[in-house]
Amino acid sequence: MNVPKRVAKLVYERDSHKYAACGFNALSIQHRINRGAGGDPKGYRNVLSNLMALCVRCNGALEADASFRATGIRQGWKCQSWDDPERVAAYFFWAREWRLLSNDVSFRVVDISEITRGKNDVPLVIGKAA
Repeated sequence: MNVPKRVAKLVYERDSHKYAACGFNALSIQHRINRGAGGDPKGYRNVLSNLMALCVRCNGALEADASFRATGIRQGWKCQSWDDPERVAAYFFWAREWRLLSNDVSFRVVDISEITRGKNDVPLVIGKAA
């Protein structure tokens, strides 16, 4: 995971200790922008908007299954390396709402009419969270 404990605690609290995709109680923090290939040129590694509670099983499927990865991108659970995670809405299945995550531990519930689809169907919102 490599997320500092104090940062993980903030993410769990923001996400109500539940996984975004499946709604189970959260025990894992995942990066929306992959940490691998090419490092972290934009400095998003452990910023709060790039982190969310997503179970290991769902995150593994995002990496291994192209169809599920496409779903994850459409739902905002994963972002492309060129995206700003503060502009990519994430769908929280258990809450039945889109959220724009900020870097100050807050989020803004986003109406579907505020979302525009970017490259690869990424759910972009103009403006910032909170």
